[in-house]
Amino acid sequence: MSTVTVKSTRDYDMFVSDKENRILKENEHKRLQLSMERYGFLKCFPIVVKPKNKKGKHVVKEGQHRLHYAEHLGLEVWYIEEEKDFDIAVINCTAVIWKTKDYAEKFAKNGYREYVEAVAFSEKYRLNISIACAMLAGYVSFSNIRKEFYDGAFVVKDRGWAEEVAELFSSIREISPFLKGERPLKACMCVCRVDGFDSERLIRGISSKRNDLRAPFGDRQSCLQFFEDCYNSRKSNREKFSLKNEAIKAMNERNAVSSEDDQEDDEAA
Repeated sequence: MSTVTVKSTRDYDMFVSDKENRILKENEHKRLQLSMERYGFLKCFPIVVKPKNKKGKHVVKEGQHRLHYAEHLGLEVWYIEEEKDFDIAVINCTAVIWKTKDYAEKFAKNGYREYVEAVAFSEKYRLNISIACAMLAGYVSFSNIRKEFYDGAFVVKDRGWAEEVAELFSSIREISPFLKGERPLKACMCVCRVDGFDSERLIRGISSKRNDLRAPFGDRQSCLQFFEDCYNSRKSNREKFSLKNEAIKAMNERNAVSSEDDQEDDEAA
């Protein structure tokens, strides 16, 4: 029975990339860089190389991105030699990349209350887990909480708003197939920030104008305009409300506050 020896070095020049490797793409592997900044180069995940060639170089068969970040961070590289040649494209195609939901379920299974709540919220309202988490944190985009989420530090900050948005979106997407996409959801997020907004009034208005919808909305602005027309359906001029402008104003104010909060957090750190 043969044994595999795991070796280490900081001599990065002793490695060369295999011609069959994928093109090195730093922007697509930021999570790997963050994990190596946090844990270092783990011995249990060595790169795989061929024995030295005639030029005294090890050809990297698997792990070129780990090698790249190790050099960038000045880390010791762990590697093993494999004499048998293999097609890395065939080997790597069997791997399943972790999805956002996998991370949420992992933290939830380990007893992280905020993640348990996020998974339940996502399933209840049939929302993508990333957008569900963003909403519960008080944001419209997952990018605002990505780092905290993957670090296990996700926090529910705005459950009330998130539920109001989810309830509204759940109701209107049953009215028309054109109200099931991202833009109607983002429009719901906007109007639910308006003081005094009446979701039932909007739902009634959309129901009365469901036949006016002929295609998906081109952008959030057009969706907000449709919401305003529905909101003011069968209302007198005195009763009409500039829902679109107020929604945009409310979201701009909210974004400004969020930016200030983020800046305060940075200064505190």
